[in-house]
Amino acid sequence: MSLRRFLPQHICYNALDISLSEFHLTRVLKEPRYNNIAAASATNIPVESNAVNLIVSTECFEHISGVERAVDEIWRISMPRARLICSIPNSYCIMYQKLGPHPEHINHWTFGGFIKFMNSHNFRFIKGFTKGFWVPIPWLRRTGYTPGYQLPISCSNEAYQCNFFYVFEVVKDSTAKSSL
Repeated sequence: MSLRRFLPQHICYNALDISLSEFHLTRVLKEPRYNNIAAASATNIPVESNAVNLIVSTECFEHISGVERAVDEIWRISMPRARLICSIPNSYCIMYQKLGPHPEHINHWTFGGFIKFMNSHNFRFIKGFTKGFWVPIPWLRRTGYTPGYQLPISCSNEAYQCNFFYVFEVVKDSTAKSSL
C-alpha cells in the first residue's frame, strides 16, 4: 500500500490486496487521504471486466496457488492496453542456491520464463530489468534476517540478481504477442 505515495493527492487509491497487514491498514486509515481498500482473492477479483487501466504487483505471483487463474483474472478486469507493472523474485539466484528455497514460494521463473508465461496469457512484454545483487553477510544469520544484503544494482549474470521487474501491456485484440 505504500505505492500510493506516488499518486497525486486528489486521486483515490483503490487497493485490492491479497495480504493486507493490520500494521499497514492502521497506518493508511489514519491519513487524511481517501482510500478504497478491499481484501480479495487473486483468483476471483470482485471488479467489473475491462475496468482497470493500471495494475501493480510487488512480489506476489510467486505465492499464488493457481497463478494461471490469477493472471486470467487480472486480464479480465483490465482495459485493453492496460499496464501491469510487477516484480518477482529470481528463485534461481545464487542467494537461494546458498540458503535453500524460500519456503513460501510455490511458483518459480527465470526472467525470460516469466515473460513467456505472461505472453501466453495475453500480456505483451514492454520492458524489464533485473536488480538486487546479493552479497552474503554471514553474521546476519544470528539476527534472524536473511544472511546477506541485496545491493540495488544490476549485472549481466542473471544468477546474481535477486529480483526481476517488468512492465506488460494487456492484449485484448488480435495483435500478436511479443516474442523473446
